[in-house]
Order: sequence, then structure tokens, then C-alpha cells
Amino acid sequence: MPSAFSPASSMFAQVSSKWSLLVVVFLVFLVLVSPAKSDEHQILMNLKSKIEKSDTGVFSSWTEANSVCKFNGIVCDSNGLVAEINLPEQQLLGVVPFDSICGLQALQKINLGTNFLYGTITEGLKSCTRLQVLDLGNNSFSGEVPDLSMLHELSFLNLNSSGISGKFPWKSLENLTNLEFLSLGDNPFDPSPFPMENRLEGDLSELRFLNQLSSLHLFENQFSGEIPEEFGEFKHLTELSLYTNRLTGTLPQKLGSWADFNYVDVSENLLTGPIPPDMCKTGAMTDLLVLQNNFNGTVPETYANCKSLIRFRVNNNSLSGTIPPGIWSLPNLSIIDLSTNQFEGPVTDDIGNAKSLALLLLANNTFSGELPSKISEASSLVSIQLSLNQFSGQIPLDIGKLKKLSSLYLHDNMFSGPLPYSIGSCVSLTDINFAQNSLSGKIPDSLGSLPSLNSLNLSNNKFSGEIPISLTYPKLSLLDLSNNQLAGPIPEPLNIKAFIDSFTGNPGLCSKTDEYFKSCSSGSGRSHHVSTFVWCLIAVTMVLLVLLASYFVVKLKQNNLKRSLKQNSWDMKSFRVLSFSEKEIIDAVKPENLIGKGGSGNVYKVVLNSGKELAVKHIWPSNSGFRGDYRSSTAMLSKRSSRSSEYDAEVATLSAVRHVNVVKLYCSITSEDSNLLVYEYLPNGSLWDRLHTCHKIEMDWVVRYAIAVGAAKGLEYLHHGFDRPVIHRDVKSSNILLDLEWKPRIADFGLAKIVQTGEAGDLTHVIAGTHGYIAPEYAYTCKINEKSDVYSFGVVLMELVTGKRPIVPEFGDSKDIVNWVYSKMDSRDSMLTVVDPNISEILKEDALKVLRIAIHCTNKLPAFRPSMRVVVQMLEEAEPCSVTNIVVKKVGERRKDLVIRAQNFGVKSEPELIDMMESGKELPELNRNLYPYVEPYSTGILKVSDIHTIYWEQSGNPTGHPVVFLHGGPGGGTTPSNRRFFDPDFYRIILFDQRGAGKSTPHACLDQNTTWDLIDDIEKLRQHLEIPEWQVFGGSWGSTLALAYSQAHPDKVTGLVLRGIFLLRKKEIDWFYEGGAAAIYPDAWESFRDLIPENERSCFVDAYSKRLNSDDKETQYAAARAWTKWEMMTAHLLPNEENIKRGEDDIFSLAFARIENHYFLNKGFFPSDSFLLDNIDNIRHINATIVQGRYDVCCPMMSAWDLHKAWPEADFKVVADAGHSANEPGIAAELVATNEKLKNLIKNGH
Repeated sequence: MPSAFSPASSMFAQVSSKWSLLVVVFLVFLVLVSPAKSDEHQILMNLKSKIEKSDTGVFSSWTEANSVCKFNGIVCDSNGLVAEINLPEQQLLGVVPFDSICGLQALQKINLGTNFLYGTITEGLKSCTRLQVLDLGNNSFSGEVPDLSMLHELSFLNLNSSGISGKFPWKSLENLTNLEFLSLGDNPFDPSPFPMENRLEGDLSELRFLNQLSSLHLFENQFSGEIPEEFGEFKHLTELSLYTNRLTGTLPQKLGSWADFNYVDVSENLLTGPIPPDMCKTGAMTDLLVLQNNFNGTVPETYANCKSLIRFRVNNNSLSGTIPPGIWSLPNLSIIDLSTNQFEGPVTDDIGNAKSLALLLLANNTFSGELPSKISEASSLVSIQLSLNQFSGQIPLDIGKLKKLSSLYLHDNMFSGPLPYSIGSCVSLTDINFAQNSLSGKIPDSLGSLPSLNSLNLSNNKFSGEIPISLTYPKLSLLDLSNNQLAGPIPEPLNIKAFIDSFTGNPGLCSKTDEYFKSCSSGSGRSHHVSTFVWCLIAVTMVLLVLLASYFVVKLKQNNLKRSLKQNSWDMKSFRVLSFSEKEIIDAVKPENLIGKGGSGNVYKVVLNSGKELAVKHIWPSNSGFRGDYRSSTAMLSKRSSRSSEYDAEVATLSAVRHVNVVKLYCSITSEDSNLLVYEYLPNGSLWDRLHTCHKIEMDWVVRYAIAVGAAKGLEYLHHGFDRPVIHRDVKSSNILLDLEWKPRIADFGLAKIVQTGEAGDLTHVIAGTHGYIAPEYAYTCKINEKSDVYSFGVVLMELVTGKRPIVPEFGDSKDIVNWVYSKMDSRDSMLTVVDPNISEILKEDALKVLRIAIHCTNKLPAFRPSMRVVVQMLEEAEPCSVTNIVVKKVGERRKDLVIRAQNFGVKSEPELIDMMESGKELPELNRNLYPYVEPYSTGILKVSDIHTIYWEQSGNPTGHPVVFLHGGPGGGTTPSNRRFFDPDFYRIILFDQRGAGKSTPHACLDQNTTWDLIDDIEKLRQHLEIPEWQVFGGSWGSTLALAYSQAHPDKVTGLVLRGIFLLRKKEIDWFYEGGAAAIYPDAWESFRDLIPENERSCFVDAYSKRLNSDDKETQYAAARAWTKWEMMTAHLLPNEENIKRGEDDIFSLAFARIENHYFLNKGFFPSDSFLLDNIDNIRHINATIVQGRYDVCCPMMSAWDLHKAWPEADFKVVADAGHSANEPGIAAELVATNEKLKNLIKNGH
């Protein structure tokens, strides 16, 4: 039958069919895409709603009417779907709804870095499976990072300084094989070994899988262990930043061999071995920073050709040998820091080619030879520090060519010959120290022409002749010319109390006023009269010249001031309600109203027509050279057209400050080339005035303390009261002003930055801060942050306690108040000598509390300084107040109770008590409250065997009575709360993690791990810390170890505090691990029991040992969790859920259970079951206290009772309503009180 369709119609049907299919597909696409776009709009509007605050205009385009592709910060792909969210540095404050935004199906990039975002990074992030870039750095998130293993395409991950904490999901990084950039620095992660795969499975580092990495940043965390050798094989790696951790071992020797390696910073670790030789193999390296480690060997010669190098810092290591000559002349090098090593040999002539070199730091080595004259051609030098070496010969004659040189330290060498006259041409010099050399000849009077000279130390040389009168011109804070061969009169302006020791050891000097020196009028003969006449003639001439110069300078200043203020247009921005006009202010800014000069400008007192007083700061020119000296008609500030926006932004920040302890800023008045800031006027001047000048007053400690707290609160507000910290930059006592009631106000905050804004050219020579207050790290970083302010505030606290200036001659070689105070920390009596004698005796102990806070603030390592928020808390806890006292008026009243209390405070007999009662003395109550948290002032790793290192830390009072805390387990490790049992003002608190526990390595290791090994470790630590003897504190297993250690070394123990007694006898182990305690905790026992098959339950310790030491990791972890939870569930009388959760932490549980089981299986490695009771006689003489909870299930009271019966001399305290844990309120209170009792016995010499 013929077909009904022709070929043409058939073809048409096929075409129609295809078009129909396309139409259907298109319609489906529209159906799918339209809702998607609608959803995306809703998702982004939801994100906007979560942002509480942002820069103006950020979300102005985010409207219902606009397409998402037109939203500011949003980039769409070719299909019109959101591909990127780019909102960095937009002042965003709020919570990020990750669960929502990861619904953007095409999203490839999230960049929200450098904002003020908070909240947690939720599990919803897992849904962003197409994400390639995630930048959340520099925010304020909290909590842990969720699993990232689903983000397979991620190439860039930045969580630097984002506030995240807890455990990081290292395992999930295995799947991120495209990762090129990883930055996790400066986050409070839980302390952990460097992420090694062998903590989970296999034997390679987890990061080995990330072989595409080009940048790795894990700085300022708490990682320990070794750097994986595989890093040396990463062929794309160009940046490695691991500074401020606890890393050990060597730096991979192939590091940087493959790519254009740019920089490495592994500073402040515990690394050893040689410096890898090929990190500059391709000539691209800019920064080699390995300072403060234990590197050894020589500097590889390959770096002599590294012309790209900018910073070369290898200080504080154990490096040796000579420096390859080419390093001195590298053209781009700005810092060479080789200090505190064992280098030798000369500095070569080619250093003159180092045109970019700013810092030459070679102190504390054995360099020798002459300082090459070519050094004067290194024209960018700002600081030369060559002290404590063996340099000899003359100081180069052309040293004066170094116009930027600010500090010159050549002390403790063998330099000889005269001091070059040209040194007076180093116009930027602020500090000179040539002490302990063999320099001779006359002191050049050109030193007097140095406008910024602050300290001059020429002591212990062979200078002769008279002291130049020109030395009276600079405003010196420190002058030391002692132990030379100087003769003639001491210039009168220098013959003051502040310089009383500056001229000793010069028999030829004379004085008209100081009885220590011979009188200048005692000479006789013609030569004496001639010299007197010549001296007077010179003096008169100099006075006339100075008066004439002063006249012209004053006139020039007046003319410049008038010219700068006569502007046609002024811009007045008010920040508060004002009752004055700009004209009143401008008319009053004149020389006769000048009341002060600061680092940022002149200050004028303005009295308004209403009688109100104001202070007006006229800011220094940023490019004026010698500030305060108007030598030309140059405008006071560079033209505002070049810096208006930055200046206005800074002033806007300052104007937002509202705090009772911060000076009020009323307004700013600006013209084209002038800037005035109008503040409230504080009539009582500055703290500096009241402590150190002719305006000094007698301030008792209560007033000083109030000033310290108020100033701290003001600084805390600047650091923590804003979206971003306001860094003061120049904290000092002269910037703390006092109102009529002596309440402090912080002044000049942020002005250093305003003055520097718009500074042209190289900023290396701009110093932030004032000499004596500047944090030590500024010398090598040239950067400041909040911790820099904390250091400076610590110096202010020292001023308040000691009454001394930051730099005075009596400090000698210590140079400044910080080093001087540190040198007095060897004993409490020594520390008391630094307290201002004007502080009453009864309050000196309170002053010492604040001094210890100052010591924390001035820690050399910024990371160990407290935040200002913590400083305020510490100061508030140091309030000078009388604790609850009871005055005993009758001999017979409450005699028994008072005898006990008196004995707690060192009164050993009733007659002593009667004497106290009759004298009317007061008996304070013992403190029973846990002390506030304190941070360690030092930490370290001590190698105690071929395979073991132990972590240790010290907190509290560095010169206090030492006490060592022995933790339980023995696999438990220490926690910060362990420090709280001890008064940090009295005790030097030492914590350490026993072998295999906590931060000690190797983790959970049983080899070479016995009780006797631990006893040896305690002794090694004591010797390492140079402690003659110490108090020992231990609970649970810690009480076992404390008894064993004390019996082995009784002469090293001053007192014992034992809690939850565990004598490690079979009946104790059987009670807890073989079913006894199950009668009280049957529910908890079931989980512990059921992990073990019935046929192995004859000995649970044995059965668990097999599993805890299994070759299978998961078997180990399962056993560890069960073992740990059993103990945690029984440790408290009332359940403590937080403690129980520790059993879920595999890392903690493995060490806790495995090591504990190891010791119990081996019966504590004691030779007999009753070993500790049998050897009580060894320690019977030691002052000891036993604290025991009556309902302790882990270590039942039978053990404490047996110890008490064997050792009745020890105090025995039973807490009636407590179980085992030291954290139970009754136990904690008794432990604190016991330490207080021992403290008072020690104070009273018993």
C-alpha cells in the first residue's frame, strides 16, 4: 500500500519535531531558571538583613527592583546566576547566613575578609560545593570550623585572624587537592601537634595531599611537633609562614628549591639544624625570617647572590662562622639582623653598596676587625647595633654622612682613638652608647648640635679634657660620662640630681655645688685664673649668641604662626555641642598661650569669653625636620589636598570616642595648610608632671592606683570599644592628663598616625612612640599594634610604682626602667626596694601587685602580653583594700578558733597568739576562692630523653615562691584552670605535661614512661628553671607522683598539698576497675564493661590494655573513649557534663586512657604494694596537708585514711560534701585555703 506521506512532508515533520523539542527544552529552562533567580534575590536580601552595620552605600543597589547582577559586590556568570560575593573591607557588622547563601548554586567565590562579622561558621558551608575562593580572614567569628571535605574545588582558603577556635578539621583537607593558598594564622585553636597523618592513619602529614599549595600561613597558633619533610617537595610553594608556634625538628632542606620562592617566616619556634640553602635559588626571595629558634651551622653562601632579599633576620639562634661577603652589599636589603649568635670575622667594605640598608643589628656575637669606613655610604641606615662584640680600631671619620641614623650602639667592644667630630652631623641621632671601649681624646662639642639626642653613654672609656658646654643643649634623659679621664668644671645645667652618678670615676672633675667632687674654687695660681677668665668669656659669648638666636627664632615663629593662621577659609567640624566660634579659637592660638610641646604638635591654652578653658593642639608639620622649629615659610602641614581624606578619616575615628577616661575632642578646625584639634582642658596637668617635675606632688598609693585603673579603662575602650581597635601609638605618662579630682584621661590617642599620614618617601625613620616606652619588637618590625600600647602602659605602671622616669642614669647598663625592674626580681625583698619610698609601708604590698602586672605587660614577646581588657581585670583584682578582719579584744574570746586561724598565718604557739591579741593586731580570714585566670609569662619545651620532650609553663610572680603542679591521670595533662589554686602575686606557678600527655611529645607514647622517669623529669625541670626548692601540689595520680618525688628528693620540697589520695595499691585498682565502684555507678559501669567480651572480664585492666595498644586506630579510640568516660562520669559528686564530654575527644582520651592503663597494669612501677606508705619517714618533716572528699569514688577515702594514720603529722582535711574532682566547690575552696596557709607560713619565716 503506498505511503500517505511524501518525502518532503516527512522531512518537515522531522524538522517540526526537533523545533518542538527545543521549545520544550527552552520552556523547561525558563521554568527552572526563573525560580532560581528569584531564590537568589531572596537569598541576597536575607544576607543584607543580617548585616547590622556597614560602610555607607554598600547596599544601596541591593533593592527589590534591581537584578542581583547589578548588586554592588556581586558578580554573575554567563547564565545570570550569582558566581561571586565580593564585599571585603566594607565595615560589615553582623552574622553570615552560610546555610542560606550556599543555596546559590553557581557560587564560586565568597570574599568577606576584613570586616566585623561574628557568629559561627555553620555546617551550611558544606553545601557550597562549587566554591573556589573562601576569604573570611580578619573577622570576629567564634566556634570551630565545620568539615570542609565537600569543597573539592576550593583553591583559596583564608581564615587568618578570624576568631575561630577549638579543633580544626585537618582530615577534611585531604580532599582539597586544588588548594593553592591556605592561611589559618592567629586563631586560638586548641593546642595540638602539627597536623600529622599518623595521628589518624598512615605515616604522612595530612598536608602532603595539598601539593598544589603556593602559600601556607599557619602562624601564631599553638602547633608543636615537626614540620613535614614533604613541604620541601611542594613544587609550587612560594610563601611559608609558621612563626610563633612550638615547632621542633629541622626545616626541610629542599624548601624553596622548585618555585620562585618568595618568603619564609618560621620565627619564634624551637627549630634546629641548618638553614636550607636553596630558598633563593630562583632569585625571587624577599624575606628570610628564622629568628628565635635553635638553628645551627653557618649561613649558606648561596644567599650572597640573593639580590631580591629585603629582610635577612637570623637573630637569636646558635649560628656560627663568618658571613659570606656578598650579603653585606645586597642592594635591596633593609634589615640585617644577626644578633645573639656565634658569628665571627669582619664586616667587609662592600657594605657601602647597601643603599637600602636601614637596620644593621649584629649585637652579642664575636665579630672583630675595624668598622669599614665605607659604612658611611650606606645612607639609609637608621640603627647600628654592634654591641658586645670584638670590634676594634677607630670609628669611621665620615660617620656624619648618615643623616637618617637614629640609634648608634657600639658599647662593649675595643674601639679606640677619638670620637669623630662629624658625629654632630647625624642630625637624626636620638641614642648613642659607646660605653666599655677604649675611646680617647676630647668629647666633641658637636654632640651638642644633635637636636633630638635623648641618651648619651660614653662611660668606661679614656676621654679627657673638659665636658663641652654644648652638652647642655640637647634635652637628655640619660647622660653617663663616668669612669673616664675628664677634668675641669661640670657645667652647671648638668650638675643636677638626675645626673648624680653620671660623672663619677673622673678624679679631675670639679663642681661648685656637689660635695662629691672637689670644689672648682680650690685651685690657685695664674693658670687657674686665666682658665677661669677664658671660660667666663666663652660662656658670656655663648649666652649672647643664644639670646640673639632665640630672638630671631621667636620672631620667625610668630611670623610663621600668624601667616599660617591668616586663612581666607576655615572648615570647622564639631563633634559635640559647642559654645564657642572658630574665631575665638584661632585668635587665641598665639605664642603667649603656648603651654606645651608634644610629639605631634604645640598645645595652647585657650580661655573663652565665657571663662571656659580649652586646649588646642596645632599639629606639627610631618616634613618639618626638627619639629617645633619653623625655619622657613613652609606651611605647618603639607597641603590638605594631598592628604585630606586620610586625615579626615582619622579625625572622624577620634571624634567617635566617648569615655570618661579619654580626653574629649570638641571639634577640628582646618584650612588649606593648618589643622587644629580642640580638646577639653585638664587643669592638673599630666601624670608625668605630677611624678617627675617641679610640679611633683606627694601621691599616696590609693591615688596612684585609681589613676592606673582609670587610664587602663580608657586604653581598654580604645582597643575594644570600636569596630576596629584605635591604637594610641604613644602611651606615656605625659599623655595621661588629670582633672580637678585627679581622675585620669588618655590624651593624644591616634595623633601619631595623623602626623604620619601623607608622609612621603621612606617611612623607616619615622619613630612611633617615645624613647623608654617603645616596645622592643618595634626595633625590627617597625610596626605597632595593641600589644605595643600594652607594653607602653606597663612602663607607665612602673613609673607609678617606682616614682622613677623611664630612663635615668641610675639604671646603669640596664638602660631603662623595664630592665631595671627585671633586674630586681630575684626576691620579694629586692622587689620592695623599687617601690617609691613615698608610698606608705602598709600599702607597698599592694603596689607590688601592680608592679607584677606591669611585668606581664612588658613581656618581650607580644604574644605573652595581656590585652588591655585583661589588664583592667587584673588591676581591679589588685585593689588596695582591707580584707575582712577581726580585731581580738579579749584573750579568752573564741580562743580555739583564733588559735587555728593564727596558726594559718604563721603563729605557731598560743603565747604568740596572746601577744598578738594584747597588741591589738588583726587576723585576716584565709581566702578560699579560686584566683582569676592568669596567662603564662614564659613557656618552653624540655628534652628529657632520646624520644620525649615535655611542655612546661610559668605564670604568676616570676620572683615568687615556686610551686609545681602535678596533674592527674597520669595522661591527663594540664589546663589553664590549674593555675587558679595559687595566689599569682605570691607564687611562681610551674605547670608541665608529663610524658606523652597534653602538649608533650610523642603523644600517648609508652616507651621510657615510668614513675621513675617522671621523677627524673621533675628534677630536670627544677634544675632547668634554676629553682633550689619548691612546693609540690598534686591530686589523684598527681598525689601519687608527689609522694614518690618527695620521698626521692625530700630536700627539694618546701611543702606538700595532696588531694584525692591514690597510693596505687591493688585494692584501689580493683575497687575502681574491677567492679567495686560499679555498685555506686551501675549505669556508667555498663558502658565501660560492655566494650569487653564476657570471656575477658576477669581483668578489665588487661583487657583494655590489649585494645588501647591495638594496631587498629579505631579500636584504640573506642577503648580510650570508654575508659575515659567511666572516670569522668564518676569524678564528680554531681554530674559534670563538660568533663564527661572530654571522653569524646579522641586525642585527649587516647593519652589519658593509654598512659593510665600502662601505669596501673605495671602497678605504678613500685617495688611493693605499700611502697609509698613504707617510706613516709623520708618526708615526715615536710609541712603537708591532705585534702579528701568523703564521697570520692575514684580514689576512695580508705587510701587517704591509711595515709593519715601512717603520717599523723600532716594536716588532714575531709570535705564532707565532695567527690573526687579538684573542681568541686568544697575541694577547690580547701585547696586554695591550704595554699594560703602555706603562703602565710612562708611569709612569716616558718
